[in-house]
Amino acid sequence: MSMENKRKIITVDMDGTLLNDEHLLSSYTKEILQKLSAMGHIVVLNSGRPYRSMKGYYEDLGLKSPIIVYNGAYIFNPSDESFPPLRLSFKKEAIKEIYEASKEMTTSFMCESDATIYSDVYDPHLDRFFWYKGMEHRLGEVYKTLDVDPMTCIFKAEHQFDDKIIAIISKYKHLNFGYRHWTDSLYAELYLTNASKEEGLLYIMKEMDVDKEDVIAFGDSDNDYGVLKVSGHPYTMKNCKSALLKESFPATEFSNNEDGVAKELAKIFLL
Repeated sequence: MSMENKRKIITVDMDGTLLNDEHLLSSYTKEILQKLSAMGHIVVLNSGRPYRSMKGYYEDLGLKSPIIVYNGAYIFNPSDESFPPLRLSFKKEAIKEIYEASKEMTTSFMCESDATIYSDVYDPHLDRFFWYKGMEHRLGEVYKTLDVDPMTCIFKAEHQFDDKIIAIISKYKHLNFGYRHWTDSLYAELYLTNASKEEGLLYIMKEMDVDKEDVIAFGDSDNDYGVLKVSGHPYTMKNCKSALLKESFPATEFSNNEDGVAKELAKIFLL
């Protein structure tokens, strides 16, 4: 398939999609995305990660485009201050109440702004994706340390407590609080039901005047469904484990460990 010579948005999830299982970008993937950027296309990285753990990839690719982080709670352009940012956050008083009500059931609880991490314990697993380095880190009971409205909230708890935690969080539906697990792990996160990768993409499409038919999207998880749904050319990954995505969208020919995104784009643009 080839595309007419018109500017496209190419939006790509990171973990399990653009990155291989070692969380690396291959030289081939970099080459293809850099070529597309040089052709004038808009490469939009999207992730649940904070910007600090995407900054290296963004700069390595030489991007100048907007980026979607915190699953759509924060959209901005690191290379262009004139692009109007969109920032959504949790009410800090509600987070404090949830922490107090659930702390006997959680083994770690973390939330953060774009400058400060607030956590009750050091969690080395979260440090892989929500790096503590370079951030102010306030360690201690979150209801005592939290002094701003955070943009993310993640905690770890045994599944036996799921129903009790869901009941606690359900009291905050009026604040657009939602709850979801990270696949089969013990980690779960609060999310804002009015913030998503989908809404982030729609915001960028509007700001950059790009229609649905000129959007190509790639993802591998349930939280990518909305992005793919509003894209004219959606692809799930060959390695995708989401039944929802598998039954809803065409798959790439190759997996994330085989440059699946880059090879699909090379076919689309005849590179």
